[in-house]
Amino acid sequence: MPGVPPVSIEACEAGERRAAPRRSFAFPRARRLPSHSLFQKVFAGGGEIAGKALVVWVARGDGCGRRLGVVVTKKTFRDATDRNRAKRLIRESFRLLQEGFSGEPWDMVVLARRRILSMKQPDVQRELHCICRKLGIYGVGGQ
Repeated sequence: MPGVPPVSIEACEAGERRAAPRRSFAFPRARRLPSHSLFQKVFAGGGEIAGKALVVWVARGDGCGRRLGVVVTKKTFRDATDRNRAKRLIRESFRLLQEGFSGEPWDMVVLARRRILSMKQPDVQRELHCICRKLGIYGVGGQ
């Protein structure tokens, strides 16, 4: 493999392992809605569209780029593993759609419905894509 130094046979037999290169799949702070007050601004001043598994609010941002807030309630998802899976699906869908979003700053809040647990990641991405097109924040500028 290019860029990866070879391991000697002796090292393999001795049980030495080479550290795999680390990739960052973090959701950077610059892409998050950090505070309760910002969530409230989006709820109060944003347009809302509901899909089968997601409800999305979008409001004009304050110049900090495109930011995402995810709402996954204990009332809807009793198990922590279900809440975490719903959040992962939404964040990954948002990450994969980054290139097609409009250039203007906005804040988005996504509320997960229970139905998201029966969906695969491409299905969630497709739903988020359709909702973003309806809201006019996806595909602007030639896409």
